[in-house]
Amino acid sequence: MNGIADIFTLADHKDEISNLPRWGSKMVSNVLRGIAVAKQNFANNNNLERVLYGLGIPQVGEETAQKLASYFGSIDALRENANQTFFSTSPIPDIGVVVSRSIIEWFSEEQNVKLIEQLKQLGINFNARNKSAGSENNLSNVLVHDELKQKVFGKKVVITGNFDNFDRTHLKEILVQHGAKVNTSISKKTNVLFVGGMTKQENTSKLEFAIQNNIEIVNENQLIQWTGKKK
Repeated sequence: MNGIADIFTLADHKDEISNLPRWGSKMVSNVLRGIAVAKQNFANNNNLERVLYGLGIPQVGEETAQKLASYFGSIDALRENANQTFFSTSPIPDIGVVVSRSIIEWFSEEQNVKLIEQLKQLGINFNARNKSAGSENNLSNVLVHDELKQKVFGKKVVITGNFDNFDRTHLKEILVQHGAKVNTSISKKTNVLFVGGMTKQENTSKLEFAIQNNIEIVNENQLIQWTGKKK
């Protein structure tokens, strides 16, 4: 093998592999079956963060890969923005100088660009979950809003109260897919409090805590403006 892409073409060399020392036909079949399953998963699912992590880009671990996937949504968008101009003013939290330089250098190497194209030709999906196609209720229809992403990406947020136009579970998914870390309890480390209708004393207490600690408060009308999405 000469590279990662060659892993997915091993089935074309089954006989050669079977003739290798200590490689029986059963072992070869099991290995090739596992590769086929992995390829199908990468082809049918939008797991850009897993693909980015698997590419072995220096300094890009699982958490960084997730942040990049959530922000850019596709390998093409990341590659187009892999330059010093973007990363010097990037709103992506915890993507510092060392990580940025590593990403820029990796995408500047021709062999890596060719690798991406080879994997695409083999059917590997380079899109993130929030870019998947789907019905009108699919989260991808909400996650294209840059304003919401800029407001919550990498921030700790809390949801409280009842919302007329959003289901609480769906709202949590929207925020998570935009890169927010949703917590159930509020603290001084909370960045944003999303407030719906106040029906419980606990909700009122969270609002009071946010006011006292200068935590940004977002009401439902603001949320609708940022997402353009209603229940």
